[in-house]
Amino acid sequence: MNDWLAGLDDGEMRHLAELARAGRVVPGTPAAVLRSYDAPSDWAEALQAFEGAGWTRAHFAEAVAAVAAARARTGEARASVVSTRPRIAGPDVVDTAVAVRRLFTQAQHEVLLAGFRVTERDMLEPLRRPAGRELSVRLFVDLDPGVDVLGRKQVPAMSESWPQLWWPAFIEQVWPLFMDAPAAWFAPSTLAPDGDGEWRSMHVKTVVVDRRWWFVTSANFTRRGHHRNLELGALIEDPGRAEEVVRCFDEWVAAGVFVGFPKSPSTAAIISGLDASASGCLPGAR
Repeated sequence: MNDWLAGLDDGEMRHLAELARAGRVVPGTPAAVLRSYDAPSDWAEALQAFEGAGWTRAHFAEAVAAVAAARARTGEARASVVSTRPRIAGPDVVDTAVAVRRLFTQAQHEVLLAGFRVTERDMLEPLRRPAGRELSVRLFVDLDPGVDVLGRKQVPAMSESWPQLWWPAFIEQVWPLFMDAPAAWFAPSTLAPDGDGEWRSMHVKTVVVDRRWWFVTSANFTRRGHHRNLELGALIEDPGRAEEVVRCFDEWVAAGVFVGFPKSPSTAAIISGLDASASGCLPGAR
């Protein structure tokens, strides 16, 4: 049974610790209840074994907390492989849809979401849970004039008007209903070819949660990306690296590489929050 606890990846371990601390998951918890807590139903067999061995609710919660605390004390970066079909066997391989849902569900303070094509409203829905939680959501958009808000090819829109057309369509058709709009930016340089006729793309696909978890993947937030395509990525728990990724976006905003949609924070606000002593994302920076 201790082997089962040790075999959980870090995201599962934190989720289990939270549920055990709240008394929601105990020895013997059935699969249906686990699913209602966004926990894997296959935990049920292990929890039945704990019950059969005579573990009390208090002893179980104490053991789970001890394992979670031991991992937190190591301070080491941890990584899991994240894949879409076909499923890959292994203790550290997580399904793309599961990884994304878990990231959004466990977020407590802030989420940075960059470069993904998002066509499914329900994939963003976990950002609003649990009830009463407030998150700072920052969205960096791949604003392709040749693709509409749902990812369908279209006659390329006029670059000057496309941001103003795209943003309200995104909020209406993709962003979760009755949820405050996120702070959002796009890269103007990707809307039209440069002076030499060359196009530039916003090709980043990454998620940063609470400046602790950094997820990089090939998968867009589409049914194909999460359930049908061949996709591969990495989920990394490393506060230092996650902070560096956030700083890259902060610096890009401060330099005007990204500009805000309506209701997005001003460039001045981003600049004021920068630590001038750190960098690495802009030419000539240390």
